[in-house]
Amino acid sequence: MLSCDQLAETVSAVLPHDLARIPRVVFCDRDKDGLFRRFAGLARVRTQLQQGSQQDGAYPPIFVLGLFPVTVNATSPGEQELAALLRWPGLAYLSYGFTAEQLVAAARRIAEGAKNPLPPGILPTAADILRVISEVRHWLENRLRNTRGALIDFRSAVRGDMQLHPAHLLPVAAISSAHRRMLDQLWALDEAAERFVPGNGRIASTKATIAEFEAHWQVLEAARAEIRSRDNGESTIHLAAAVRELENACTALTAAIDATNGLSSEMAASRGS
Repeated sequence: MLSCDQLAETVSAVLPHDLARIPRVVFCDRDKDGLFRRFAGLARVRTQLQQGSQQDGAYPPIFVLGLFPVTVNATSPGEQELAALLRWPGLAYLSYGFTAEQLVAAARRIAEGAKNPLPPGILPTAADILRVISEVRHWLENRLRNTRGALIDFRSAVRGDMQLHPAHLLPVAAISSAHRRMLDQLWALDEAAERFVPGNGRIASTKATIAEFEAHWQVLEAARAEIRSRDNGESTIHLAAAVRELENACTALTAAIDATNGLSSEMAASRGS
């Protein structure tokens, strides 16, 4: 079977050249590793649309290709999602066996339809936002716990109560690539959160405090590097700098956690009102 990229090239070859945007091609039932999983591709489409924004007055038009004809079953979450996506005129579902004429007609239709706003079934729900907030908060709490542990040890080293283990001085990324992707999901939900809690500003506040955390962590890493470069492995002045930046990092992480807790509370209150 052709990959998505190969099929996209094949589709592009038969599409009219006057289309403003070439549609994206997504397999309905294949996960990111190319394995068959019912509605896996469809779930990614919804997430990408939620996190995307209109450019030049339109979202990207999308072809979703599947093995099976569309049958919407209200009791099936996957098909409920498919039904919501099909209500948006910027997306077309085609089961295998479609003709070139059907493809071109659908391409013209969705290129124009992508200028329409997303329907409610595609937009992030309160539950979607609360889930991402919870994932971010869980990471922040773990990061704060680990940072506080490092702070205790560095304070002890400044007092001369202990010798730091070499592991304390190894460089550590402020945010891993996986956690950065998770944070990007939250930043992308800022506009959606405004629909439920207008003017709350909590996601923007969380983003600002995370930026503060990263800035302090960069200074911490510079202090760690200075300590590593010295023959005795430690330097009082740089140990003190590391303590100061660990304290600042803890303050920023605590503020970020408070912001996510505030947003969760406000979101929950808005759902109950």
